[in-house]
Amino acid sequence: MKKWPPALYAVTIFLSAFLLFVVQPMIARRILPAFGGSTAVWTTCMLFFQFLLLFGYFYADRVARMQPGGRMHAGVLTASLLPVPYLWRIDPNAWAQPGSDPALWVIALLGATVGAPYFLLSTTGPLVQSWFAREHREEAPYWLYAVSNVGSFLGLVIYPVVIEPFFGVSEQLRGWAGGYALLVLLCGWLGWRSGRFSVVAGAVNAGEVITWRERIWWLAYPAIASALLLSVTNHMTQNVAPIPFLWVLPLTLYLLTFVFCFDKRSWYRPAIFHPLAIVSLAAMGWGMVKIDASNTVTIAVPLFAAGLFSVCMFLHGETAARKPSSARLTEFYLMLSLGGAAGAMLVALVAPRTLDGIYELPIALTACALVALFQNYRKHWVTDMAWAASAVIVLASSTADIQAYASESKIRVRNFYGALRVSEKDSMRSIMHGVVNHGNQSMKPEARREPTTYYGRTSGAGVAMERFRRPGFRVGLIGLGAGTLAAYAKKGEYFRFYEINPQVLDLAEREFTYLKDAEGAVEVVIGDGRLMLEREAPQNFDLLVLDAFSGDSIPVHLLTREAMASYRRHLKPDGAIAVHISNMVLDLRAVIAGHARAMERPAFFLADPGDAAQHVSLSHWAVIALDPAVTLPRFERLEDRGGLRLWTDDYSNLIQILRR
Repeated sequence: MKKWPPALYAVTIFLSAFLLFVVQPMIARRILPAFGGSTAVWTTCMLFFQFLLLFGYFYADRVARMQPGGRMHAGVLTASLLPVPYLWRIDPNAWAQPGSDPALWVIALLGATVGAPYFLLSTTGPLVQSWFAREHREEAPYWLYAVSNVGSFLGLVIYPVVIEPFFGVSEQLRGWAGGYALLVLLCGWLGWRSGRFSVVAGAVNAGEVITWRERIWWLAYPAIASALLLSVTNHMTQNVAPIPFLWVLPLTLYLLTFVFCFDKRSWYRPAIFHPLAIVSLAAMGWGMVKIDASNTVTIAVPLFAAGLFSVCMFLHGETAARKPSSARLTEFYLMLSLGGAAGAMLVALVAPRTLDGIYELPIALTACALVALFQNYRKHWVTDMAWAASAVIVLASSTADIQAYASESKIRVRNFYGALRVSEKDSMRSIMHGVVNHGNQSMKPEARREPTTYYGRTSGAGVAMERFRRPGFRVGLIGLGAGTLAAYAKKGEYFRFYEINPQVLDLAEREFTYLKDAEGAVEVVIGDGRLMLEREAPQNFDLLVLDAFSGDSIPVHLLTREAMASYRRHLKPDGAIAVHISNMVLDLRAVIAGHARAMERPAFFLADPGDAAQHVSLSHWAVIALDPAVTLPRFERLEDRGGLRLWTDDYSNLIQILRR
């Protein structure tokens, strides 16, 4: 029987892997608005996809052992096309339940929408490799795993650069559906054809015996690599630099190590990557303690990125070196996937519910150093000393990092939305999320009612409060922090805060006094601000303050055309929207100006230098006034220079507003 060329198998696996990874940011982008735009949504999505990959590999392991398995799989693939057209019609808002654990609802929503197609995509790699082994028994199929990871890598890189900037999410999902239909055709045909060839039975390598010790290594190395990936991502986005794209870099490097290690010619060389791993582990341990990451991004990001790459090359290289013959291929991938899922679960689910700080990185580095020492011990006295020294440095650095985090804060709490800590120095109490300050308050009785940080009386918020104040002043505020803006509430006025994180409210009430000291009436609603406003009757606000854009995760859904329409419904005809746009990485002025133009209303901008003596920080504020005749003291007119497509719930482009 004529053999089909290996290129057909490679194209099928490449397309499957591309679709597998490109749909992750697509669907995450689609559901982000319903869950407050939190970075934890990305982490939860990665966990979900890791587990579906595990179940897919288990399914592939079973099907690959069956003679008619390929034809059965072709039928399942065809049936999976039925729910695909509903992907771009989902309503994520219907799944958001304020007060409940968002992670569980994110997982449920993903399972009900993209779950089935993603599950079947995850089976393609091992199944197609097993079918290739049936037809091309003279050639080991593991090179196709490298092809798969090239597809994954390109899907991940192309999305933010080529797809997201030019297409709305609905268009993206429609295009993805077309690609999935092509994949069903290719994979279904290969599966149907595989029934003509007998299953690869028995060990190809004579005398091959796979022990449980070997299987544990298949699991342990990928588990540590997966945990390290998410830990470095969390560290870089929350403790190093609040850059919204920074999660892409670690995942890209992680995927490249699979490509290099499973390529036909394997780029992994122990003589090179063992020393690199030893140095990288020690360097990352040192970096956790010694680098002031918030001020030395140019050092911290390259250090942790290079360290992750080197260590994952070691971990995945050792995994690839232990790969069995083709007869054990699907079992090998199943154990590898189980390890990846276990590592992701520890970081995404277990850590936020058991740890009160971001301790995953020191724990993951310590686990890696100890496992590497155990695996390489007693091979040579030089390497014994090197691995031992690296492990000691990592263990000492990890201990110091955890102790420093604990000693610098009087209270530490953590949940789905991240880790919060309250610290106090020189009678000034602050609440932090990663490296982002969400409010300070003086504990001196004579100064504790005075607004500080970004909300001083000369800030955009302070000026807007005075400009739009009138009898019975009503203010809506999205984002609570320490509750600093409540300091502006005077007798007879009403301030209504919307805060998505219940722990923020708990700390604001227990550790700060802005809320209880307010002269006017103050109320706090728990839930995503936009979603809560959409569910409420018109609040008739004079001023609506959006204070959710200074951190590492930009809740884009708060700055879309649909969001602006919702805000206007809650404002008086002569009211205004004030937006806190202080941000290290993104310049949101063009977005605000674009919405003002679309609304045919004036927009204003104020950069306030602050006052260090009064603990008032540099801040940037923008205001859209509904009354075209309004003027604002100290503000400059914000002009729309064009060139930026209006943000909607279906489209946004963060790359265009990166600070140069």
